[in-house]
Amino acid sequence: MAWLANQAAERYFSQHGRRPVLSLTTADGDSLFQADPVGHVLSQDEEVVGVVQQWFTPPMLERYLVACRTNGAGKENVWIDFKPSKTI
Repeated sequence: MAWLANQAAERYFSQHGRRPVLSLTTADGDSLFQADPVGHVLSQDEEVVGVVQQWFTPPMLERYLVACRTNGAGKENVWIDFKPSKTI
C-alpha cells in the first residue's frame, strides 16, 4: 500500500506543486497499512480513499528546477537570484 500512496502523492505533486502525505482507507473507512500488500487487502474494483495527513511544499528553487526539468526547459537560460525572506 505504501507504493500506491506514494504514486498518488507524486501524481498530485507533478500537477499542483504540493505533495500530500497520505494514509489510505477503503471506501467504508477501514484503515490500510503501508506494509499491506495491495492484492491481500483489496478485492477487484474496490475503491481506495486517500486521506491527507499533512502537506509538503518544497522550497521555491526546488519547484522551479523540477518545473524546468518537467517542461524540458534549460535552467541555464534564466537567471534567478533566490534569497531567503526575512520574517517580521
